Amino acid sequence: EEDLLSQQAARELMSLVKEMADFPTNAQDLKFYKTLREHIGEAETIEKGGGCSNPYLIPNSNATLCILPGRIDIARHFLRSGGVDGLKESYERMISR
Repeated sequence: EEDLLSQQAARELMSLVKEMADFPTNAQDLKFYKTLREHIGEAETIEKGGGCSNPYLIPNSNATLCILPGRIDIARHFLRSGGVDGLKESYERMISR
C-alpha cells in the first residue's frame, strides 16, 4: 500500500504548519464571512460569565448566544485524535479550545 505523502513531504508540511503557528479557530470563522442564518433554533442564551452550558455550543461572534459551530465535525475529529500534535488532554481542556 502506497502512502498518500512521502516521508519528506510529510515532514515539510508539518514544519510549515509549526512555522505558521497561528491559525484562526473555527469558532472565529464568522469574522471571515457572513451567513444568512446563524442558527436554526438550537441557540441558547449565553451565560452571565460568557460561556455556554452545553459543551457542543460556542458563543456566537457578538457573544450574545450559544450556537453550534459551523463545522462541528472538525471539533469531533480534534477531540478523538488530539489534533495535529496528538494531544492527550482531558475532555474539559480540549473542549475549551
